[in-house]
Amino acid sequence: MHECNHAWALYLLGRFDEAEREIRGVLEAYRRRFGPDHPVALSAQQLLSRVLAARGHVEAAVEIMTDVVDRRERGLGADHPFTVAGRRLLGDLTSAGRRPPAG
Repeated sequence: MHECNHAWALYLLGRFDEAEREIRGVLEAYRRRFGPDHPVALSAQQLLSRVLAARGHVEAAVEIMTDVVDRRERGLGADHPFTVAGRRLLGDLTSAGRRPPAG
């Protein structure tokens, strides 16, 4: 899962173009290997949402995070920590229309 960590580091460094290229490739690989509803694939999808928001594509980021939250609620339950974290990020994206905080 180090590929996702590399994309996360690029995001934290503000290298959003590189981070987007990296996480898109990672996401596709995770979906093929684990399936689109696997927590690892959803974590990569969440990072893509963060990167897109950082690049000013908030609407696309909200769309992606809505999908992540829906899939996590179905697969993990509404109260799972991953679901809660995804819902919080979705709220940040929809209410403020700004780049979500790192972390």
